[in-house]
Amino acid sequence: MGDRENDRVQVFESSGKLVAVWPGFAPYGLAYDKQGHLFVADGRANKVLQLDDDGQVVRSWGQEGDKPGEFQLPHMLAADARGNLYVGEIKGERFQKLIRN
Repeated sequence: MGDRENDRVQVFESSGKLVAVWPGFAPYGLAYDKQGHLFVADGRANKVLQLDDDGQVVRSWGQEGDKPGEFQLPHMLAADARGNLYVGEIKGERFQKLIRN
């Protein structure tokens, strides 16, 4: 669960038991791709992050700006069947498609 106000992701079992807390970023949106990779829209850092199963950043994309690949408060994201990411921005008022290579 994304807890952007407290700069962390909280991980729960299906029963509701808290399993882990991953601090260090503001998770505005979270999405899994079909391979099970977790992506986070970090609104404060203006980045998209890929996290591993321990909550560590594996990859990071973006910075603040209005050019392609830059973000202005990324808020939500989704992955399609090909693994491409779609990122919705609040301040930028746009969607960007990040194409998987």
